[in-house]
Amino acid sequence: ALRDSEGAAVAIRDEEMFRAERELARLEGLFVEPSSSSTVAALPRLLETGFLEPGETVVCILTGSGLKAPSISDFLSYRRRAVELSPETGMKVRILRILAKGGRHGYGIWKTLRGAISLQAVYQHLRDLEKRGYVESRRLDGRRMYELTEEGRQLLKVFRVLSRR
Repeated sequence: ALRDSEGAAVAIRDEEMFRAERELARLEGLFVEPSSSSTVAALPRLLETGFLEPGETVVCILTGSGLKAPSISDFLSYRRRAVELSPETGMKVRILRILAKGGRHGYGIWKTLRGAISLQAVYQHLRDLEKRGYVESRRLDGRRMYELTEEGRQLLKVFRVLSRR
């Protein structure tokens, strides 16, 4: 299949995957697992070898979420390998930290972020965090208010532990 598609296979080191993982979180607000970041980690090598040309459009498929662990203990044991993870990375973590100070509506979160991302993106992150059980919402005076769940509080504790390593 690789030959038929005129594709390429590239080997990358773990450090390159972890670096790509952090860059995706910092620059794009995407929190992915290391194996998922491998497609982004391979790009510099593909440019160096001439397989890709500068300015060429590339689509990287990121299939694994860094927040997909079914429980915090699973998440912590999985993440121990990535001790360089910064607690400041990732828009979802920033949103969780805002909610740790008290419940807010999406617009209030967006204002606190000072427009770092669109209001629509804030709501998309909130829906994802709610689906994963880290945030819950309720109607209050005609507005949807978001709060951390216990699982969300535990996740923030994990980030604090990892940031000390």
